[in-house]
Amino acid sequence: MKKLLFFLVLIGVGIWLAKQAGILTCTKKTS
Repeated sequence: MKKLLFFLVLIGVGIWLAKQAGILTCTKKTS
């Protein structure tokens, strides 16, 4: 059960990082 929770948190962090990276790349392209 704890492994599943840890896995879900890991996915959430991965998605968040991907969004942050996408925002950074978008801002770099426009500037």
